[in-house]
Amino acid sequence: MSLTRYIAIVELESHNEVLRAYLLVLLEMDYKILCLTTPFNYEQLVDLKDSRKINFVLKEKSDSYEKFFSKNKERLSVCDISIITTIPLRNPFFQSYLFPCKTIFVVHKYHSYFDPSNNVKLSGLKDIGRMIKGKLAGYSKMYLRAISNFSAIVMPSYPSYKYANEHNVHGPHKLIGYLDFAINEFISIKQKDNIVQIVIPGTIGIKSRDYKPLIDAVKTIKNQIQVPIQFHLLGRPMGAYGDEVIAQCKNLESTQIQFSFYQEFIHQSKFDEVMMKADFLILPIAEQMKFDIYQEKNGYSCVSGNINDMLKYGLPSILPSYYPLDKNLEKMISRYKNSNELGDILLKWIETKKYNEIKESSEVILIPYRPNAMSGKFGRVLEQLV
Repeated sequence: MSLTRYIAIVELESHNEVLRAYLLVLLEMDYKILCLTTPFNYEQLVDLKDSRKINFVLKEKSDSYEKFFSKNKERLSVCDISIITTIPLRNPFFQSYLFPCKTIFVVHKYHSYFDPSNNVKLSGLKDIGRMIKGKLAGYSKMYLRAISNFSAIVMPSYPSYKYANEHNVHGPHKLIGYLDFAINEFISIKQKDNIVQIVIPGTIGIKSRDYKPLIDAVKTIKNQIQVPIQFHLLGRPMGAYGDEVIAQCKNLESTQIQFSFYQEFIHQSKFDEVMMKADFLILPIAEQMKFDIYQEKNGYSCVSGNINDMLKYGLPSILPSYYPLDKNLEKMISRYKNSNELGDILLKWIETKKYNEIKESSEVILIPYRPNAMSGKFGRVLEQLV
């Protein structure tokens, strides 16, 4: 009788960073892994593609969900458990599909799924149209119906788990803990470049980020900066907002300040290259995040991938005061409430090289966030169903 344990992980949208983080932790555990994902996500995983412990099964766009899951029923049935990171819950297939093994669904939008009526945010005629369409189609009921097919739910961080527990609007859906996807992989070293490299990672969009404090801060301090600075807006612009942010940044350029922009999708290898050369990050996380017509509270009902960026690369970071973090991570960051505070912090970090001081102590700070350390936390959650 085989004692080999199998676990499945399912990511059928575009959250390759979440998939990667979970795979790294699961690789530290006593599992063989079945990964059901897309060719896009697979290509971004770079160094994990040839892992002997992971069996990748890719869903092509031409495959229906019914065909894909029917084809993989036997593979899933031998798994002890399956972690569902992202699937299209509105698709009719997931209204009735039951996985042939126990399943944990990762909740990335707590308000949207469990408390939509109290978190509607309409920003114009398009949103009114979306609201009408959603009511006619019964999207809220579809979410709950699909989620009811899973064995349990988890949140993607401790603060979001605490928030969900306190609000307790998820009804009969069994909340069993949290599975962090903010995982440390690298230790950032002091850079030898004379140009200060500052990276602002993430898609430049109005949905989840607020660039106004950053632009106003740089505008205020640009004449006080005495050393060359290179800002990297490491994400492609989305819509008119993204284009406007780029235009405003270009207007801030001077002999000392330069910006780098990326108009196309950034492949993971290029993203890694820029991040590995960074001195520090600025994370302009918006306090509220909008999904469709629903508003989420960043860090609480949803989480920002920017925190994974900070942890993955072990980089000192500057971020807004309202985003919740573990106390240990406060040693790696500075926080701002407005553009004036951000400007003051930027000047101080640039003049004193505060970021290098943080890098000297970051290796110890980051120990609890490495995959081998996180595997214990994952195990305690998973054993509730296995």
